[in-house]
This record gives sequence, structure tokens and C-alpha cells, in this order.
Amino acid sequence: MIVLKFGGTSIRNSTMIQRTLEIASKKLPKKVVIVYSASGKTTDHLVTIGEAARNGNKEAYESTLEQIITHHKNICNDLSISQETADDLLEELRHFTQGLLLLKEVTKRSFDSLLSFGEFLSTRLVYAYAMSKNLSVEYHDSRTFLKTDNTFGNAQPNMPRTKELLKQRIGSSSASIHIVQGFIGSTEGGVCTTLGRGGSDYTASLCAAALDAEVLEVWTDVPGIMTSDPRIVSDAQPLSALSYQEAAELAYFGAKVLHPATIQPAVEKAIPVVIKNTNEPELPGTNIGPNHTPTIKALTSKSSLTLVQVHSSRMLNNHGFLSGMFTIFNEHKISVDIVATSEVSITVSLEIAPDDKLLNELSRIGKIIVLQNQTCLCAVGYRVWRNANLLSKVFSAFGKDIPITLISLGGSENNLTIVIPDSKQQIALERLHTVLFG
Repeated sequence: MIVLKFGGTSIRNSTMIQRTLEIASKKLPKKVVIVYSASGKTTDHLVTIGEAARNGNKEAYESTLEQIITHHKNICNDLSISQETADDLLEELRHFTQGLLLLKEVTKRSFDSLLSFGEFLSTRLVYAYAMSKNLSVEYHDSRTFLKTDNTFGNAQPNMPRTKELLKQRIGSSSASIHIVQGFIGSTEGGVCTTLGRGGSDYTASLCAAALDAEVLEVWTDVPGIMTSDPRIVSDAQPLSALSYQEAAELAYFGAKVLHPATIQPAVEKAIPVVIKNTNEPELPGTNIGPNHTPTIKALTSKSSLTLVQVHSSRMLNNHGFLSGMFTIFNEHKISVDIVATSEVSITVSLEIAPDDKLLNELSRIGKIIVLQNQTCLCAVGYRVWRNANLLSKVFSAFGKDIPITLISLGGSENNLTIVIPDSKQQIALERLHTVLFG
């Protein structure tokens, strides 16, 4: 059993759809489960339709809906499959969104139903094309097996129930290829839900874990996870291998190829995960697994952060000080990324700028200093902080012209975190990349 996941760019047109089935066919006679996202920019268009309906913007609603209809009808024509394949879904989408426009109301529940049309349209077309090529293929509605709670927009799967249903519907089937929608599930009562960010990867990982797959392949538009962001570092190179933990660190601190939480079911069963490029399927990609090698693997960064420093002599021998500070962040529902402490101060990084109410509450426990427009640089690799030679190379790259605002070392075995001003992000990344990989 092999599980393949194809993102939106991998099925953005008829040529790419054909390629996904060519890739799947080469895996036969092993059973293949293919998890598809919505085609191209369809999800973005559906979001636009929701916003237009909420605002009563009929012109934007109609023009965006027409783009979705035209896009999918063109794919039907290019694949030489009947336009009737998508007609009923497109008509259902029209009626559904007309109701939203009329009411000028889009709830989280109705928004999930709206977004689900993207995955249902893409999988409907792929299935029809696969049937036209006489492949041994089955189509599955993810709502029938991926059972979740009712947290619309970010639903959490009922793992035991989902695995049970997956084994019933796919594990016992004799078909060679199984097509399912990513991102979509349903409550036990059958109400449509979505899994939030990285939802299609999550669906694929759940399938891989439930069906004891030998590998999970995530197909995208890049040749794998890179040594750094190629948009910032022009000579970034694809990595051949990473550990699960290293991939998670890279994703958490800015790399966007894979969201760490979404592959957790596969990680728990030690199923290898491979990142592959649909445009160049012959390339090896990046293999993610349990093995470690003690070296820096990659650099990543996250910009536009805010540092909040709290200084107070009351921290000395005060066992409740940290608890009180983080209680304030919890009450404001603000997530903290990096934490550095001394005897009399705590510095934390936030992805959003703190408002006056938060700062006023923090000022009651100590003096507040706020530093905005900061970039977090992370050097990721197994036990990187134990290698003095590597650390020496890292700090030598900064020289005298790149000020360091904060350092976090030893909080994780797999990363060294350095915070610098946003204005120094590119030059710092380029220098570090040259020193470590050049």
C-alpha cells in the first residue's frame, strides 16, 4: 500500500492531472490511495466567493464563480470527458452560494461546506478521467470515513473511528487505485467539516497510518525541502534526507512545504514520508524518517515577529512569576514562540503585535520593552548545539554589522535560534548558507 498526496498546483490543469495518474500507475501492482486537493486556485476563489456573499458584492461573486466554472469545464474538454461530469456539482455550488449571497451571512459551518466543493470537483474529474483510461479505480467521499468533531474550520479527527472506517472502505477493496478528497471530513451526524491548515496532508497521513502504508509521498511543485528558502537564498539546494524531528522544526519556523502536525499519524507508525516534485517526478525528493545524522541540515526564517521583554526584580526566587506571565498570554489567546529567561527578565516572541490591553496587564508585573520587526533564524539539525565547530561557523557569519537581539540554544536538540532585525534577514541567511553549505 502506497499513499500519494497531490496539492493544488499538482492538478492545476489537464496535463498535470494526467501526470498524477501516470505517477500512480507506475506504483502498481501495489494498491495506491491518492489524496487530492482542490485544483489550482479554486480554494482561493471559493474564499473570495464567501467574502463576496457576506458583503453582498454580487459582481465579485458572479465573476469569481464564473472563473471556477470555466476552469473545470476547460479541464473536462482537455481530458475529453463529458462536461456533465461536473455539471451537477457546479450547479449545486451555484445554488448554495446564491443562498449565502441572499442572506449575506456565511457561518463557519457553511464556509466549510463552501470550501469542500473544490476537492469534490477535482476528485470527480480525476475519477472520470481514470475511468476513461480503464484503470481499476474507486472513488471515495472522505466524509464517509474521516469523522471529526464539530470545530468547523479546524476540525479534529476521531482517530479510532476514522481508522476503522478507512479499513472497511479501502482496506478490504480489490481496486488498484483509490481516489479521495483531502481536507474534508464530517461529524458523526454527517455535517461537512474541514481540517484547517495542511488538511490534505493530514488526510493522507491518516490514510497511511490506518492502512499500514509502506510510504507516504507528498507531491508538490518543489523538488523537496531545501537548505533554505530559495526566494531569499538563490543557491539553496534540495535535501536528500531529514529526520521527522528536523522536518517539524523547519516547518514550525517558517518552511511551508510540510506542516508537522499533519503527518503525525504517519510519524507515530514510523512510515517514511517523501516530498516529491510533480513537475520533475524523476528527481529523488526529500526522504523524511526516524534516522538522524549530527549536522546542520537547513536554515529557515520567520520575519515580522515582535519581541516582548519583561524586566522585574520580583522574579528572583518567585515561583509563581512565570505562571502569572503566561496566564496573561493565555487569557489573550496569544501563542508564544521563543522564550529566553534570566534571573530578572523574560523575553518572548510573538507572531502578532501585542495590543495596549495586553501590554498594560504585563506592565503590572514588570517593565516592558517591545521590539518589533524582528526575524527568527533557525539552524536545524540533530544535536546542532553540541557541535562547537558548527556553532563557531554560525556566529562568525554575523560579523560586526548584524546585531543579534536574542539567542535560544539548547531548548531543542534540533535547532539553534537567533533573532535579528528584519532588515538583516537576507544578508544573514545568505552568509550563513555560504558558511554552512557553500
